[in-house]
Amino acid sequence: MDINRIYRSDKILSFSIFLFFFIQTFNGAIKLIFEFSESQHSLISNLAGAIYMVYFVYKVLPIVFKRRKKTLILSYLCFGILYLISAALILNRGEKTDWLLNYYVLWTLAFWIPVGISAYSIYNYKILYDVLMKYSYSLSIILGLVFIKNIIYMSEEQETFYSMFFSYLMLIPAILHLSHFFSHRKRKTLYFALAEIIMILLIGSRGAIICLLSFLLFKYLTSNKTLSSKITRLTLVTLTLSIFYFNIGTINDYLIDNFNIHSRTLASFSNKESDQFYNRMPAWLAALNLIEEKPLFGYGLGGDYYPISKLSVQIDSRYGAGSPHNGFLQLIMFFGIPIGLFLGLWLFFSILKIRKNYSYQHRELLIITYSIFIIPSMTIGDGIFIKPGIALYIYMLFKYNSKNMFNDSVNNIKTTQ
Repeated sequence: MDINRIYRSDKILSFSIFLFFFIQTFNGAIKLIFEFSESQHSLISNLAGAIYMVYFVYKVLPIVFKRRKKTLILSYLCFGILYLISAALILNRGEKTDWLLNYYVLWTLAFWIPVGISAYSIYNYKILYDVLMKYSYSLSIILGLVFIKNIIYMSEEQETFYSMFFSYLMLIPAILHLSHFFSHRKRKTLYFALAEIIMILLIGSRGAIICLLSFLLFKYLTSNKTLSSKITRLTLVTLTLSIFYFNIGTINDYLIDNFNIHSRTLASFSNKESDQFYNRMPAWLAALNLIEEKPLFGYGLGGDYYPISKLSVQIDSRYGAGSPHNGFLQLIMFFGIPIGLFLGLWLFFSILKIRKNYSYQHRELLIITYSIFIIPSMTIGDGIFIKPGIALYIYMLFKYNSKNMFNDSVNNIKTTQ
């Protein structure tokens, strides 16, 4: 067994996963900093996607094909069949297939499966964890520039800059740095994590804060600490969050009066808006009505766009939606109640299995990716099969369930070679 070759291959696979999130972050940052037309936005996105695909085909695919050829072929075959069935259902309803092809098929085949199969092909997850940590600071710097630009140009007329896209991208380095601090107690990573959390609070979304709290909860539940230590930590965290929560209004007023910073998230929490999820209601109601029409077999994978777009506008024209904005509802719309509900419950509760995992880095990566990608997608978002971060979690979860003694032995390889 050539240990050095295994290490080099694992590092290439790990870097390819980081590369996707780096390109996604850089692509998003450019659009948030500069003013571009819709055609220019499209050109930049296509170029960014092409860069990742070229790297995957040239550097990653040979390794994946050697290590996990059957899994790679099975992945494309399964989704190919599902999308053919979905296209047939869409055409039978008299709808266009442009959304299915340009959004679902493209993202699943070009990005979702490649990121997932790259993760599944890795032997030593410590290498993936270390690579993500090593390069995570570049994500912080890029997104930090977005934050600075929009804080500087925030004005009374603009009132507030808000970007859900920014907040979920910033979650990646923020939770990585929290994870690293808990395991290594390095102040630098803590300072980065705190800065990233503050930026999310000021110009990000409430959903991202829920993801952060979920990560802390999972870390608490999977900790090997004694019961007394867990209780002490839980008490301190609860006390800190309580003090912050009851002073959100004061903090928000201070930022507005002294720095002219208008945080949508702080304002929403401090005002305790009763209608904070109102813009999701038309999508949820439309999805429930559509599920009632096709409860057993659904609308096909990626077949939800036109039905829900039409019905949600009829329910409330102010908040028309192109998806259910809830992972459970979307899976049921795709596959019907029996299969969709089963898949949703399996995905949502899969995190409960990770305490028995032998590898700390494997366990940690599952907690991190579940908190960043699964939590928002299953609650206030969706896109299970077009968000590569979800593929990263699912394929690593499949690997966790694998009983491959060769992988167990390779996990003990020192990555400092």
